[in-house]
Amino acid sequence: MVERLIIQIKHALISLLVVFSLVSTGHTPIFYDSLSISSQVPISSWNYWGYRKLAEKIGNEKTHQVIEIIESSDYPELIKAVITIESLWEPFAISTREARGLMQIRMIAAKELRKEIKPADLYDPVTNVNLGIQIFEQHMNHFLDFNEPLHWALTSYNRGRYGTFALNLKPPRTRYSNKVLALIENL
Repeated sequence: MVERLIIQIKHALISLLVVFSLVSTGHTPIFYDSLSISSQVPISSWNYWGYRKLAEKIGNEKTHQVIEIIESSDYPELIKAVITIESLWEPFAISTREARGLMQIRMIAAKELRKEIKPADLYDPVTNVNLGIQIFEQHMNHFLDFNEPLHWALTSYNRGRYGTFALNLKPPRTRYSNKVLALIENL
């Protein structure tokens, strides 16, 4: 019983930390009381605020597809954290470097996987998350034998493989990789 209480307190503190970090960047997470939920996805999956925010933006059907893709990936918690850091669950986000969608994918990376892809395709959450997971898993597979592969893979996802090696840090514990890994504790 004491262990359960400690875990609940830990999760509450981490939730507060995430909310404060999001608010400090000018973003506020949205918590919803109710949404219609597909019976195919466990209700507990929808308790994550990012899924609920996405459902408000794109509807339940598309959100269900995105959840299925994320939850069936090898790294669902990492993917949720990456999306939170990259786009704050905004499917139409675009960066100053032309990275698009939930996982902030640039056309050069997308074209490596799908030659026929167009920039507008990256705003489709299902396409974006599918591609983003493939790209992230490529980085993970490349760095599995490195010391602290999560830092390597996350930094490489964010900066590209050459940009990661150019940092000349071994392992590359960057602000980005540290933020993503800190968020995982809350998911």
